[in-house]
Amino acid sequence: EMLYTEAVEVMKRVFGPEDPDTLATASNLGLALLEQEKWAEATTLLEESLASTRRVLGRDSPRALTMAANLAMALEAQKRFPEAVKLHQERLEVLRQVC
Repeated sequence: EMLYTEAVEVMKRVFGPEDPDTLATASNLGLALLEQEKWAEATTLLEESLASTRRVLGRDSPRALTMAANLAMALEAQKRFPEAVKLHQERLEVLRQVC
């Protein structure tokens, strides 16, 4: 977690907060927090990363779809199933359009 946190801060300064690689690293930090059962912090970071990635790369970008899956996983871990299902349905809708 500490290394990801430091990496995100450096990347924000060097590349900017909405750089795709900065956003991917922030999402990875969210997953690290999720593994440590820091649910609220992980979910907030994953939500922010997903929203920014959709804005920067588009809703149908592979990174956005992966981040949506990561956020859904975080929501499932917290038993927030309706929100997780909604994200999975959105992902499926995009995948059907793209494939």
